[in-house]
Amino acid sequence: WNILGVATLAGAAVLAILIPMNVVISNIVRKLHLKQLKHKDERVKSISEVLSGIKVLKMYAWEDSFKKSILNIRDKELSLLRTAALLNASTSFLSLCSSFLVSLASFCVFVLIDERNVLTPEIAFVAMAFFNIMRNPLYYLPTIVEFNIQFFVATKRISNFLNADELDFTSVSHDTSRKEPLVIEDGTFSWGRDKDDKPILRNITLNIQPGQLVAVVGPIGAGKSSLLSAFLGETVKNSGFVNT
Repeated sequence: WNILGVATLAGAAVLAILIPMNVVISNIVRKLHLKQLKHKDERVKSISEVLSGIKVLKMYAWEDSFKKSILNIRDKELSLLRTAALLNASTSFLSLCSSFLVSLASFCVFVLIDERNVLTPEIAFVAMAFFNIMRNPLYYLPTIVEFNIQFFVATKRISNFLNADELDFTSVSHDTSRKEPLVIEDGTFSWGRDKDDKPILRNITLNIQPGQLVAVVGPIGAGKSSLLSAFLGETVKNSGFVNT
């Protein structure tokens, strides 16, 4: 202010424009990062299912269909990563240009507001020295914002995991006096306790006798693994009786 006077406000105005732009871009990147993580979880889950059931896939020759499904998810993930990378590059570019834009705006206003103002080397170099002091904080601002975004996303995911509903192990009884080792009577199960969580298994009644060979057959997503999870108590029992 002592060197450029009112012209300093022009540089401050440029900063006032650049900083909100970085904040807006950072919010967009955060949302993209959340979507990308959802696609990543979906892709990892699909790959795990493929690896666990590779024999069935080879037997029915389902390799190409599952490959296309996984690559489709991967393409969505890469699209979000590319968009986020471009936005991060734009914030870095704005930060690199910020000191130049602040200097340009301040010097132009300094010369234009008064004909008596002369931009001498003494004024220019001293002002640029102050602007260069601001360069490093502005340069590292996008990196700090990016790390904060990743920290926020990771914290939110960890918080959701830690605050998830505990498994109710009392939903499965262990009565050894019963002859049947595995019993489900009129059981209805879901993956969560919220109203939006629809039942994955309804009205299941199953009595398995000792030494009995039982095969559960059905297409993908029919609920075969969910039935095993119900026996293990890993699902929410909405109604019915389970004994193992």
